[in-house]
Amino acid sequence: MLFIECGNAEDFALKALMELLLLSNSCEIAKSDAEKALALGGGVDVYTILGSVYSRCGDLATSVRFTKMALELVPNDNGWFITNNLVSALYRLARYEDIRDLVEENIEAEDMLITILGVFASIEFIEGNKNNAERLLKRAKSQGLDKERIRAWFNATEDGDKLIADLLKIGPLD
Repeated sequence: MLFIECGNAEDFALKALMELLLLSNSCEIAKSDAEKALALGGGVDVYTILGSVYSRCGDLATSVRFTKMALELVPNDNGWFITNNLVSALYRLARYEDIRDLVEENIEAEDMLITILGVFASIEFIEGNKNNAERLLKRAKSQGLDKERIRAWFNATEDGDKLIADLLKIGPLD
């Protein structure tokens, strides 16, 4: 009980994530810890972690909500970490227009993550912008995007296979 008495919001958020990754692998326990974190306060770290927890537990709508809250607190998302998590959840929900709204104005950023480039290339292809899709996929591949990277990003779920299939319509991923 000492942990509960002394823990802060970040402690419980991290414990929730650790429950999923290293301890019980229980979404029920992780979500309980997430609720404790929220009861103690919010903040960018708490919301970012909880976005990941709920995504991993398959509650994508809640994941999007928390990840958006984190991004609102850090609009200059250095390294695109929070944005990357949000793009992943939005892609899994087939909310392509939301992805476009989120990243389109920054898609040419030199440091844009290859996973985001891949998703955006897929959306461009779906919307009939084949030349831009090919250009974005080529850029992402030149920086290391491949099937294994995509599968790892989606935790080896069918969502990764879907993105791979979408990208293979544009060009090879070798």
